[in-house]
Amino acid sequence: MDKNITCIRLKKLRKLHNFTQKQLADYLEIDQSNFSKIENGKRTLNLTLANKICNLYACSHEYLLGISDDYDVENIIVVENNSNMDLNAIAKVNEVMMHLNLLNELDSGVYDGQIDTN
Repeated sequence: MDKNITCIRLKKLRKLHNFTQKQLADYLEIDQSNFSKIENGKRTLNLTLANKICNLYACSHEYLLGISDDYDVENIIVVENNSNMDLNAIAKVNEVMMHLNLLNELDSGVYDGQIDTN
């Protein structure tokens, strides 16, 4: 895992979705200074925060950590003006969309994950 890629992707995703560091910090229930340190590589991202970030952005842990380059914003909630948006609600909707996308992939036989069907 390349920590720099994770930092770059955190900032890229935040800007792509038009969120401020303050909004993300509030959503993650941490201080804005701590989020800034995570985004700038001065603190590490723990599993709880990574899970919440992946749900919010509907991305895989592999994408966030730089293991994969697959990120598709086609089937997720992207809000243009989000100053008063509830990020927990957006994360839940995106989490449901990710599950529906996975079910569609499994149903159509195009899922490329590591599922043992035996």
